Parts: sequence; structure tokens; C-alpha cells
Amino acid sequence: MTHGIDTDFLVAAEIQDHPFHREADALLQSLLADGHDLALVPQTLAEVVRVLPDGQAVSDFFVWLTRHQLGRKRLLDTMLAATFHSAGVRRIVTNNAGDFQVLGIFEIVSFRP
Repeated sequence: MTHGIDTDFLVAAEIQDHPFHREADALLQSLLADGHDLALVPQTLAEVVRVLPDGQAVSDFFVWLTRHQLGRKRLLDTMLAATFHSAGVRRIVTNNAGDFQVLGIFEIVSFRP
């Protein structure tokens, strides 16, 4: 299964002094060992499955902004979600579950202890 990766997870997995590094690294190793793919949007570039916004993602983005009354501080997370959704990604690895739960379409995988 493909898991969408949020920036907070990448930072925690990479920075050894991060308070959640151990948990993030353990989750990353587990996902890779189990054969899962990792998907990133352009904002969080890395060498994993590349997921780029398409026409459906842009349409979902605008619908969700209106439907869920999301303000300007939610633009990047909403486009990230729309891009993952249009690419068939249904799980997002993040400790910012509230950024995505409002949409009601993703399973959130948290790495916070």
C-alpha cells in the first residue's frame, strides 16, 4: 500500500535529535520492510514514489476549501491531500492528523508515542 508522507514525519525521521526520531525511524523501517511505497508531493521532495497534482487534485482542492471552510493557512495541506487522493493514496503518515481528518477520506498513521 502507498502511504502519503507529511513533512513532519520526514523531519522526525531524519533529525536524530528530534523528540520523535526513534518512533518515526521505527515506523519508516517497518513500512519499508513490509514493502509499502512512500509518496511525496513536490513540497516534500525525496527519492520515493512521486505524486504530482493533476486536474482532479485541483478540482478536489477547490471543492474541499469551500466545503470544509478552510482558510488560507490550510492551502498547502489541502493541496497535499488532494494530490494524494487523486493518486489513490488513502493513508497519510503525519502527527498533524487534524490537518487531514476534516476531509474524512484518509487513514492517518501517527508516529507520536
